[in-house]
Amino acid sequence: MNRIEKILEYFKKNAINCENKAVRTIDIANIFEIQRTDASAELNKLVKQGVLEKCGSKPVLYYLSDIKKEKKCISFTNIIGSNGSIKAQIDLAKAAISYPPHGLHTLICGESGVGKSLLAESMANYAKELWGKEKNIPFITFSCADYADNAQLLVSQLFGYVKGAFTGATEEHEGVLDRAQGGILFLDEIHRLPPTGQELLFILIDKGFYRRLGETKTEHKSNVMIIGATSENVDSSLLLTFKRRIPVQINLPSIMQRPIDERLKLIMHFFNQEAIRLNYPIYIEGKVVDLLLKYNCPANIGELKNDIVLCCAKGYLKLQAYNKKQLEITMSDLPNRIFTHLKYQTILDSTINQILQTGIFIEPNKDQKFIDNDGYGIDFYKYIDRKIENYRQLRMSDTEISNQVKVDLDQYFQVVMKSLNKNRESDIPTSIIEKDIWETANVLLEDAAIMFNRIYNRNILTALAWHLQQFKERVISGRVVYNTNLENIRKRYKREFTYVSNKIQYISDKLKVDVSLDELGFLAMFFIHDISKINEEKIGILVVAHGRSTAQNLAEVTNNLLGTEHIKAYNIPLNQNNTKTISDLTREIKKIDNGKGVVLLVDMGFLVTMEKILFIETGINVRIIPNVTTALVLEAGRQILTNENIELDEVIDNIYTTYDEYVATVRNQLTKDVKLENITNDEKNLFYLFVLVVLELLKK
Repeated sequence: MNRIEKILEYFKKNAINCENKAVRTIDIANIFEIQRTDASAELNKLVKQGVLEKCGSKPVLYYLSDIKKEKKCISFTNIIGSNGSIKAQIDLAKAAISYPPHGLHTLICGESGVGKSLLAESMANYAKELWGKEKNIPFITFSCADYADNAQLLVSQLFGYVKGAFTGATEEHEGVLDRAQGGILFLDEIHRLPPTGQELLFILIDKGFYRRLGETKTEHKSNVMIIGATSENVDSSLLLTFKRRIPVQINLPSIMQRPIDERLKLIMHFFNQEAIRLNYPIYIEGKVVDLLLKYNCPANIGELKNDIVLCCAKGYLKLQAYNKKQLEITMSDLPNRIFTHLKYQTILDSTINQILQTGIFIEPNKDQKFIDNDGYGIDFYKYIDRKIENYRQLRMSDTEISNQVKVDLDQYFQVVMKSLNKNRESDIPTSIIEKDIWETANVLLEDAAIMFNRIYNRNILTALAWHLQQFKERVISGRVVYNTNLENIRKRYKREFTYVSNKIQYISDKLKVDVSLDELGFLAMFFIHDISKINEEKIGILVVAHGRSTAQNLAEVTNNLLGTEHIKAYNIPLNQNNTKTISDLTREIKKIDNGKGVVLLVDMGFLVTMEKILFIETGINVRIIPNVTTALVLEAGRQILTNENIELDEVIDNIYTTYDEYVATVRNQLTKDVKLENITNDEKNLFYLFVLVVLELLKK
């Protein structure tokens, strides 16, 4: 539970639901031991969300709002991102519909295919919820583009006409405005409306009446809300007098401006629609998902949907031709234009990265589930292939690639094995893995448990079974199994490698494929750790710095670069007293200590002299390194995470030595290129500091 949720829980628990019980900002600050400005920010967020109300001034008081006041709205729940990147746009749409007596006229802007029509339809549904479902609230759509070449015909269709208004007008005719009375008129491509039509519309907006084409005296009262949509620049495509009469303007983002998790939801939604239509399950290869996520669709969501339909059409042809039981979407099914509109980006989300390795499996009429979302989808092969490809693009030699992949593979396995050490069991569907492979994995682990006197949990069994199935599929498809770390595994884990070598015939018979030495190296790694030893004790690392998020940012950057969550952070508010800081640090140190001590990387002030105090308070060996930087945190993390059984004082010496060499190298390089004779020592130090920061940024 985060801080804002804790504050809300406090209001509910203490029934602070009226003005008589309302509390001040300073009360919340004291209760939660936070700054007054932080308390004010959190309280105002809750006010904006509608869960708190405030009253009075100097001081402002806060209390729970009446939940009964707010009706439950389901009209916008079908829009992906309604509680995410486009929440502000949805709130604006709700406000436009809610405004008495008949809503506010609205203009929806955005590129082609971003969902303008869907938003307009959702606004109409919201109007029915709000204004009363029992009422007949029309929602009329009129595309101005259909009549763009004939301005007179467009205006006559929109407003209607009287007999004799033009040649061929033999009788009076109602326009779409008449049919929209009491409801909403949606004018799509409103920029195609000619100036005459725009002028007639702003008279309607201003005066509340309109005339049909050819009328001079009769006026028709209007009770209609207008929603317009345009993909053009409104400043150049609409009359200023018309534009300023539309009070609400909603701008929808392009698909590449959406967060990656929302793009993934869109992809899954469209594949799910096709699975329902075809009544077949669909497997989407991870690389296909990767490219669709990076696909900068010229026509946005609309084009993405069409391309996914085309992929499914190709997959359906293969299903029919080869009598398969599911659609399989591979790289060959993607339209060629996708490859010319890719926008490369780094994806940091671990769940999405796992999907990109294993793919997505979608069944019709069921909630979409990822094939892998729990760490059991270990795919050494794809990991190695991807790493080798990346290093070749960097023009590394074969020897350099081999050495680097050895390190990568070892780190990858350690991270995966730690993720398997969870209390809850993985929920992989047993139908995904063949029965014989389940049995093989189970026998291998049971025998290994007896031989090595180790405990292997259900998650390790699942991971091994999943790996065996991937291995079998790879061999059958004719792809080579290549293990760059084989020799190191044979030497370092001799007992485990010997064990799987003795099982080679059993594995080959059960899987009905030949097992190579490279594959034995992979298999051996599954038997290295039992669940009691996976969480190897490491020296704790705590970054401590003044400011709202300084320490947190340093820790996050370093954890991302090192692929870990080992480095923790503590931010010190600028006006916090030393006693509170020591109390908080005592708690944090006790929390992260694994019995080997804790390294504190601190910025300045009294922090550098706290070793003895913290030892007395915690009973834990603490070492403090001052003047923290990103490079220093990286070096500390590297030393502690890559060196087994290293002692606290030894790691401190290593960090100082390596970091001092780094600083000296940078300074020597600077003195070669820059003349510093006429610069003071203070100026030199500032200059060195500036260059260090620049170098760190370049390294990132």
